[in-house]
Amino acid sequence: MPYRKERFRLRFRGLSEQAVIDIRCALPDVEAIQRGSILGLEIHQDTNLECLYTVLEILQLEPERFEIIASVVTTSDNGGIDLPGYILELIRRTRCGVGFSFVNTGPPDDTEDSPEARPSAVQ
Repeated sequence: MPYRKERFRLRFRGLSEQAVIDIRCALPDVEAIQRGSILGLEIHQDTNLECLYTVLEILQLEPERFEIIASVVTTSDNGGIDLPGYILELIRRTRCGVGFSFVNTGPPDDTEDSPEARPSAVQ
């Protein structure tokens, strides 16, 4: 069985110190990662986003300054991702940008796709 993990993060760029504080206060239970001028927040189905909507309405950020990143880490070399309802609602209400990340961690444990497991056409 192939490994697969989906994650959804909000990524903000170029915020003022006060805007970072406001956003982090709006989501106090969400782990925040800040690297330079980039703030990342991983969100889940049970994340209460109502305070964030209020803060973002006040901040009036352009869509280029924040986006939702849908990330897939998998052993499969192809596939897709469906955005869950809470992510679609976030996009609709905030008009944020949307980005996707796909990482292949290598072949799955089963060897069905390996060349050695395929029958040879030449006999």
